[in-house]
Amino acid sequence: MTAPELFCPFCAAPMQRVGRELTCVIGEMSLSRRLETILLERFGGRARGDAPQPARGAALYCPACRAPLGEDLTCAACAGTIRDLRFQLIEFHPHRQPE
Repeated sequence: MTAPELFCPFCAAPMQRVGRELTCVIGEMSLSRRLETILLERFGGRARGDAPQPARGAALYCPACRAPLGEDLTCAACAGTIRDLRFQLIEFHPHRQPE
């Protein structure tokens, strides 16, 4: 599998380009340009195409390796963090709940 640019922080699905926007198709959520830039600078090039789909239940997932994030929003597997992006993600990027 070809590695995606990022995985969705809400559901761990591979994000796709829809037009010019990086989008979680499942959650109907596109990233703002600013958040996309930050996430790509931080995690871009590290997303693994062979990353297994995690079990459901975590609040947020690592955009690079799909691992469930800890309470401090840091990935135990790759040490990446989205702690400083929590407000932007939750307040400005609504994600449709899976059915």
